[in-house]
Order: sequence, then structure tokens, then C-alpha cells
Amino acid sequence: MEIRRVSLIAPKPTVPLGASHYLGMLFWGLPLLGTILKRQGYEVRVFFEIIKPVDWAYVHSSQVVGFQTLACTAHRTFDLIRRIKSHNPAAVTVLGGTMPTAIPDDMLQSCDFVVRQEGDETLPDLLHALRTGRDLRQVPGISYRVDDGAVLHNPDRPMVQDIDIIPDLSLVHGWQEFNLWKQIWHRRLRWHVVQTSRGCPYGCSFCIVPMMYNAHTYRLRGIDSVVKEIEDKIADTGCRRFMFVDNNFAGDREHAKALLRRILDAQIRFSCFAFTRLDIYRDPELLALMKEANLGPLFIGFESFNDSTLQSWEKRQTAARVIEAIETIKDHGLVISGSFIIGSDEDTPDSIRSTIDTALDYGIDHINIFPLGSMPGRGQQFLPRRRQILLDYDFGSGNHVITFPMRMKPSTLQKEYIRAYQRFNNVKTALQSV
Repeated sequence: MEIRRVSLIAPKPTVPLGASHYLGMLFWGLPLLGTILKRQGYEVRVFFEIIKPVDWAYVHSSQVVGFQTLACTAHRTFDLIRRIKSHNPAAVTVLGGTMPTAIPDDMLQSCDFVVRQEGDETLPDLLHALRTGRDLRQVPGISYRVDDGAVLHNPDRPMVQDIDIIPDLSLVHGWQEFNLWKQIWHRRLRWHVVQTSRGCPYGCSFCIVPMMYNAHTYRLRGIDSVVKEIEDKIADTGCRRFMFVDNNFAGDREHAKALLRRILDAQIRFSCFAFTRLDIYRDPELLALMKEANLGPLFIGFESFNDSTLQSWEKRQTAARVIEAIETIKDHGLVISGSFIIGSDEDTPDSIRSTIDTALDYGIDHINIFPLGSMPGRGQQFLPRRRQILLDYDFGSGNHVITFPMRMKPSTLQKEYIRAYQRFNNVKTALQSV
């Protein structure tokens, strides 16, 4: 098969996704994959529908079209595939991301191949096999259908070790021209993403990270590469808003401190959202560096103030430590975006309301609330299938109840979720944060 041109598409969500609905922010993966494929001689363009509509002349002339697919973009992905196949039935369609990794059999009802977990090496290997006619069973990390309709899942590919490649954003359709006026028109604020590590050294039972990157697998990116990428993005766009999209920015605290020192030494002025764990409160030097480098808000997964719940989720923390961490981090002047999961087997409507009371009492600046979810398919299943009620992919956005709680009806949990946000996000709390 001849493969010259490749399109990579991030479809727009079919449901709003909270605050991220207003961000002009690129996923990390697609520009990186585009860069890798370009280096191997392919003609590549990357499309983010939230930035600029797809160039259909280019897509229809592509031999391979790949999609980064989330639950909330699944229906849009399927619509786009139908359009592509109706125009060019020979086009090969490939899906990757958390949803295809979790339920590849379901996704293969609409596409030709699923790339599971990381695509850095798997996608180029798949394209090479298609070009050369190599046996597809020799390509680790893919799922696909054979002639009799059966689905084959090749063995997983080992995790990628070289994560220092800087994505070439010139491959992204419309990104260079996404100026202030277009940000205002689209009501989306440009935000840069940078990855300094992959995976997480922990294995919380409710989390999808172990499924995507294998449990306790944590790899660090070179500091020189990270600093260069930050400097280049600021020079290219003038935008100084960043997000470290690591699953756990301070999973290796010494590496995080070394990076922050380099950022300070380079006199980089930026603001940077980061995801981390509460363990950082034990390291005052790290907290001081975070404050000086202007990291924040810090998205921290506190999850619960209930010790039984924290233990059942393998969080390796207690309610007392959660409160101590909040107080310590706040004492260092850092902004906290606290994450909580509601709907555990211990939760009742009263306990959910108590969680919000405690978060308000201890001065958490922003709150993120997620109904407990469990994705059917691959990965650790911490809830039995009979308690999973994902009726439609759109409801897998993190804003909807998709499981049966033990101590209340699903509709009651959904109401408590809405009430919790209404209690936290109001005029009073907004004025207090100013």
C-alpha cells in the first residue's frame, strides 16, 4: 500500500467540557505523532476542530487518517469516519487515546485499526507494515479485524523511553493564525501544553493512567528539552499561559525542583497550571520554587475526606494528611484547584455536602468534582460490570453519573454533583478569591 499523506484529527466534543470549553489548547499527542511521522518522510497535517475547521481537500486525499478519541468526541469521530469512507473507501482510519485503548472492540465497529496506549512507536510501525505488506501480527500495540470479522489484539508494546521530542506546531492547521481576535471570536483563550514526564509512580484504583501507561511506570523528560520548548512557544506566539500536562508533575520531586530552578535561571516569565499529588506539601523547597516560578493553580487529587474511601482507592493518604497538605500549600501562597470524587461506596448525600463544606472551610481556591466512573473493557475494573451504566459515549465526559452508587440513586448523585458546584461557585466565593 502506498502511503504518502497522513491526516491526524482531534474532533470537537459533542458536549461542553466545563472550563476547558473556553481554552484554545492542543492535545499533546497528535502534534507529537505528526512530528514523528514527518521525520520519517510522510506528508502530515494535524487538525483540531476547536481551532479551525478541517481542510477536507487534504483529508480526502490522505491515505491514512488518525483520530485522538475521547468518550465525548466518539460520536463526532464516527461521523467524520463515515464522511471519509464515503469519499475514499480505501482510506485507512486509525483511532487512539483513552477510549479506544479501553474498549478497542467497540471502536473497531467504526474504524480499521486501534492504536492502544502510546502511539509514538506503534503508529509509525503500523504505517510501515501497511506500506511494506509486513504481517500485522508483528506490530505490537494494535487491535484490528481480520477477514472473518474476528478482532485481534496484538500484545502490548513496551512503554516509550525517548520522550524528548518537541512537537512541531507548524503542522497544526490554523494554529499560527490563532491570534487574539480569533480567540475572542471563538471564545477560546490560547493555552500552551508541555509534558515534562509520562505516567505516574502510583496506581490509584479509579484512575485510567495505569491503563494507558502501565501501573507505576514513570519516565522523565530531559530538562534542556523542556526549557527549550517553553522558550520557543513564548517566542513563537507571545503567549505565556502554560499547562504541564504530566499526570504527576512532581512524581520525582528532585527532577521537578531542578526544572523549576532552570526556568528561574533562564528568567522565563510565565504562568503554569500543573497536576500533582498532595505529597508536595512535605517539601518546602519545592513549594517555594513553585511559588517563585509562578506555578498555579495546582490541580491536586485530594479525592475525599473519608479515610475508608481513600484506603479503598489506594490513595496512600489520610483525611488528616489532606487537611495538613491544604493548609501547608496555602501557607506558601500557592493556588489550589482541588479534585474530589463523589459516589464512593461510603458516600451519602450528607457526606458529599460535608466534603464541600470542608473544602470551603479550608480555603481551596477552585474545585473539580467528578462522579465516580468506571470504564468497561481493558484495565483494572474496580466496579463490577453490573454497576456500570454508560448509556452513551457523550455521558463519559466526567460530568455525568455513569455508575450505580451503593447508598443513593444515580439521579440523586447527579443532583448532589450539580448542587456541589452551585455551592462552591457563587458570587461569595468568587469575591473571596479576588
